[in-house]
Amino acid sequence: MPLYRIAFSIGIAIHTAILFFILCIGILSLYPNRGFMALLTSVSAGGRLARHLLGATVLILPFLAWLRLLGEKEEIYNTEFGLSIQIVFSVVIFVFLIWRNTIVLERKDIEYKQTEEQLHEATQRLKFHMENSPLAVVEWNSDYRITRWNEKAEVVFGWSSEEVLGKHIDELCLVYEEDWDMVQQLMADMLNGSRPNNVNKNRNYRKDGSVIHCEWYNSALLGASGKLVSVLSLVLDVTEQKQMEEGIRSIAKFPLENLYPVLRIAQDGTLLYANPSSRFLLDEWNCDIGQNIPDFLYQVIKEVFHSEKIKRDIEIKYKEKIFSFTIVPVMNTNYANLYGVDTTERRRAENELKKHQEQLEELVKVRTAALEGSNERLYQEIKERKQAEDILEKERQFLKIILDTIDIGIVVCDSRGILTLFNRASQEFHGLPMESIPAEQWAEHYDLYLPDGITKMEKEQIPLFRALQGENVRDVEMMIVPKRGAARVMLISGQTLIDRHDKMFGAVVAMRDITARKRAEEALRAGESKYRLLVENLPQRILYKDKNLSYISCNEIASRDFYIRPDEIYGKTDYDLFPKELADKCRADDLRIIESGKREDLDKILIINGKEIVLHTVKIPIKDEKGNTIGILSCSLDITEKITLQKEAEQSRHLASLGELAAGVGHEINNPITGVINCAQILFNKSQEGSRERDLAGRIIKDGDRIARIVHSLLSFAQPSGREEKGIASVHEILSDTLILTGAQLRKDGIRLKMDIPQKLPDITANAQLIQQVFLNVINNARYALNQKYPGTHDDKILEISGEEVVFSNCPSIKITFYDHGTGIPAHIQNKVVNPFFTTKPAGKGTGLGLSISHGIIRDHGGRLMIDSVEGRFTKISVILPVKSYAKPTTV
Repeated sequence: MPLYRIAFSIGIAIHTAILFFILCIGILSLYPNRGFMALLTSVSAGGRLARHLLGATVLILPFLAWLRLLGEKEEIYNTEFGLSIQIVFSVVIFVFLIWRNTIVLERKDIEYKQTEEQLHEATQRLKFHMENSPLAVVEWNSDYRITRWNEKAEVVFGWSSEEVLGKHIDELCLVYEEDWDMVQQLMADMLNGSRPNNVNKNRNYRKDGSVIHCEWYNSALLGASGKLVSVLSLVLDVTEQKQMEEGIRSIAKFPLENLYPVLRIAQDGTLLYANPSSRFLLDEWNCDIGQNIPDFLYQVIKEVFHSEKIKRDIEIKYKEKIFSFTIVPVMNTNYANLYGVDTTERRRAENELKKHQEQLEELVKVRTAALEGSNERLYQEIKERKQAEDILEKERQFLKIILDTIDIGIVVCDSRGILTLFNRASQEFHGLPMESIPAEQWAEHYDLYLPDGITKMEKEQIPLFRALQGENVRDVEMMIVPKRGAARVMLISGQTLIDRHDKMFGAVVAMRDITARKRAEEALRAGESKYRLLVENLPQRILYKDKNLSYISCNEIASRDFYIRPDEIYGKTDYDLFPKELADKCRADDLRIIESGKREDLDKILIINGKEIVLHTVKIPIKDEKGNTIGILSCSLDITEKITLQKEAEQSRHLASLGELAAGVGHEINNPITGVINCAQILFNKSQEGSRERDLAGRIIKDGDRIARIVHSLLSFAQPSGREEKGIASVHEILSDTLILTGAQLRKDGIRLKMDIPQKLPDITANAQLIQQVFLNVINNARYALNQKYPGTHDDKILEISGEEVVFSNCPSIKITFYDHGTGIPAHIQNKVVNPFFTTKPAGKGTGLGLSISHGIIRDHGGRLMIDSVEGRFTKISVILPVKSYAKPTTV
């Protein structure tokens, strides 16, 4: 039987073929993510319904065609029956699909509401944390316009949220001009995703125009495409921290009053000084002043000295505290100062900040997800809050017991000035209970006076009121003069009470009764003033060292020797004030005295202000009540003048005796020797050339002349020649005349002469002939010593003559120095070379009177002849003469 026998069947077949052809073309030409195909592939409820309808549409035609074929085969099919079946079947299918899709939509709607509730809860929790965060929270959109601004941000920057929401960062002028480029670069980096999470420090403006320092902790939220959605910034005001760091430099000024550790450490690791606040660190390190510091700190000190730069933020832990040290090497010294600051709270705040940042970042990451277990966490928070309240109540009870037990008065008032706490000690100080009276009546009611005890305090002068106005009160003195009872001197400190929102809610002061201490200080001050007056007026140099041989104090005359003030000697050692050799000797003497416990008298020679002085020093061990030596007191008296006078008196007596002897012997020998010479001359003239008589006569004349010269020298020594008047003389001319006489002989002996005499050397008042005699004696001695050491020519056969201006016996003078590289003078005879008739030359080569006569000439001119020599190496003879304006107008 033909499939389509009638026209109606042919129409259906053609219609079906056309629909199938259109469907095929549509499937081939449609895009998977656009138009109908986008709906068909969607995971939404509409997409599911479209896919169900599409399946029904595709399957219904073959199914209806099968029914029609089956009906025609059984001859029970007609058009009305086919249409009825098609309509019924379509209605059933659509009803089923609509019912099925309704169930799916209902389930999705429930899931959506649950997700929306969880998201709302997460949003509320995030908002709670942001609003109650101790940090300022600022959120920006992708255009850097502000979308969130919590209360802490209002406190930090001064703008309210209504003033800033929706505004761009440029509109607020929030960033300091010099930091703007850095902030712009950071914004660009977050916008392109190169630095989504970062920490930045910069300066910001507040609404009032003031500048603050802030740390910005920025977290960028990026979308699925990697584009910036928003930025969450946590802001910490670190202005006080900056100010604290800048205040470190002022700590060194008063280390004893410093509340934090201050140390001074030498380059070799020796602890030179530690203020009282450093005692706990020294106990921890098992170290004291004068001992070596721990190795870890010594390595840092070495690095500082190597780099010669200040090193900051060196952390040292002590128990639960953390101290940050700044190490400052002191220029032109071998020690460095360490200034410590307690950064425990800062570290705790940083850790808390880090903790909050991590929590907030986690909340930002999961804020669009479901927050599971919220009820359990809420219960835990309530439990923890209850535990915290219990702990707080215990702490309150503990604090109340302490306040009622301590002897320090504690007074607290609220922001209105109403007293809220007046502990037991405060009531005893005033003799009154606490009363809620206004600040204007505090001074009258509680008997508050200025330190003079006469002038009553004004309201603005009362420490508690000053603290209430925001002032940080430290160690303010006042007096309580009650109507009954004795007056008290009080030392008061106080400050404003600030809550966690930086809002003032009151003030507190602590009072200490220092009446007894003030009396003791006055007595001590009076005693110390008397002691200081006595010590400063003593002619002795007074020095006091502790048992570690570090200087504690000295008087003014001693400090002038070291070019320092008396208070600057504290903590110094002998190695800071003397050369190493002298310091070693002083230290050995002190250790011997400490060990023996007995006083010692010492004489030592020092060079101070270019002058050689002799000090008679008495070192006395200072002992405590148990007999232990705790220090050394050194008293030194300048006995230079005394020693000089003694030596000069002794020399004068010796020379006077020798002079008398020389005068007597000279006159007794002079007349006979003249006759001998004259007779020998007659014999010489009458004898024949080459005869034995002529030779003997010549020898008698030669030796007679030598005897005559010796006698002449003796007479010159006993009675200096003439009494010629002194006149203005030029050292240049005297030296020039001297070298004319000796220059030829020096060149003959191969001696090189080096001259260093300044052209502007001042003139002297002297007898030029006598000074020339001195220079001749000194040059002849130098020539003899050089010839003895170097018989021939030699590179080191040199005589150096130099001149300079000096101060001698507080008078402007000139010093002429003769320096030769000859045989030198043995140390054991250097103090004898100026004695008459003492000579180091062989018999017949010298009389032993040259230096003795020279010494007397220079002494009579008001000068000094000084000898310094090392045997086998050199001899240096210095002639010091006063300049013309200071010379005495006397005859030689």
